[in-house]
Amino acid sequence: MENIFSVLDHVNVWQNLLDVLEKESDNPVDFAFLEAFQFAGIEGSFVKLIAPDHFRQNWLESHYKALVETTLRKIDPAIEGYKVSIANVDRKIEIPQLNLQAVPLPKKPKVSHTKKELPSLYCHYSFDNFIQGHCNEVALKTSMAIAQNPGEKSMNPLYLYGSTGLGKTHLMQSMARYLLAHRTSDHIVYRNAEQFLNDAVARYKGSFEEKKKAIAHYSETYEKADILLLDDIHILEKKEHTQELLLHLLDSFRLHHKQVILCSDRKPAEFSQMSEKLISRFEEGLTVSIDALDYSTRLEILKNKASDLSFPKEEEESIFRCIASLPISNVRELEGFISKMRANQELMKKTLSLDFIQSLAHISANIESPSLTPQHIIETTASTFGVDSSLLSSKKQNQSLSLPRKMAMYLCREYTSETLQNIGSLFNRDYATVIASIKSIKKELGTNNSLSQKANEIKEALRIS
Repeated sequence: MENIFSVLDHVNVWQNLLDVLEKESDNPVDFAFLEAFQFAGIEGSFVKLIAPDHFRQNWLESHYKALVETTLRKIDPAIEGYKVSIANVDRKIEIPQLNLQAVPLPKKPKVSHTKKELPSLYCHYSFDNFIQGHCNEVALKTSMAIAQNPGEKSMNPLYLYGSTGLGKTHLMQSMARYLLAHRTSDHIVYRNAEQFLNDAVARYKGSFEEKKKAIAHYSETYEKADILLLDDIHILEKKEHTQELLLHLLDSFRLHHKQVILCSDRKPAEFSQMSEKLISRFEEGLTVSIDALDYSTRLEILKNKASDLSFPKEEEESIFRCIASLPISNVRELEGFISKMRANQELMKKTLSLDFIQSLAHISANIESPSLTPQHIIETTASTFGVDSSLLSSKKQNQSLSLPRKMAMYLCREYTSETLQNIGSLFNRDYATVIASIKSIKKELGTNNSLSQKANEIKEALRIS
């Protein structure tokens, strides 16, 4: 009887792994990616998997090997790892010998993008200089995966959304640049939605010859494209005829397994004057958000973009942390502040000391930040611990979330006027849990130097003492 149960457990082991990842992983790409693999049984102490293609096999080995092996061992300690084969590759098919003359197939003409397309891309936008943080990690990994293997049904179309200045266009153009460099036989088109709108409208304006030329241009540019990247599609709201054209394009691209990548400042459900059919097409693929910059990402971007500036050596780290703790929500605002520092150093010959930076930002180290709210505390705490702030209010109990959750509760109680009941509601916990969490974290802060240092880092980011 034990053997029967063992076999049943093995049959379900891959589904068990997917269930565990869906509950514990804060990265939806993990689950969506691994779901494409097929479970083919147990061989010795190894799980046998079937990958749909070589790309998935290689990507699994380079990005998910440790995650999958660790999770499998949690499910069954007897499992040592996994083995992957490619679907339909190992099966040999007998091909009948026919006496037919070979007919040369028409070769797809090689398309050169260098002169035509690359000038429309910003030269400094690429995957290499995109700074990854918790706020954009899923969007970056998804974009890189699609750039390397476009046309995957579960990720077509890819719909990126987020507020202005968070890096959407940077990612879009990074994908376009990568595709242009590595898929030179494909017709790859990157356009802003305003260009698409103008090209669509031009087909109905001017003389017969002008309209004929505009129709040919539209067809050649969009209908014959193999990969289409369309930025700022929110521009098309209220443009009913152009929305209809885009709908036909999306249907055609999906039918022929051709990749579409879209970008907007809001998620599909938030459009009030966009075709419902078009919204449903947006949602058929993969929708990924880019969130507001968290503290750690602001810090990394700042260090990267201000690397040419000179700061007093003993104050440099404090200066970076001071700037990163400013209520700056996007990259453009951060770049604006860096430009202000650069102008003062190069033109006004100012020394970029901590005192000067504080005066430049109109802040005082001794004044509590007006943005010190429970939500600000939660976001900063989550960022410092490297977790998604939304998960602190989830029901998950793993250690990676429990500790930052307790820390955020403690800081909310210490530095805001919120009641214990209100703090509990922020984290979906009851009154007693909040009291126990605060008591626990206070005790640990007294004995754990590493945790105390982490608490000081959070308080410094929040500018509280």
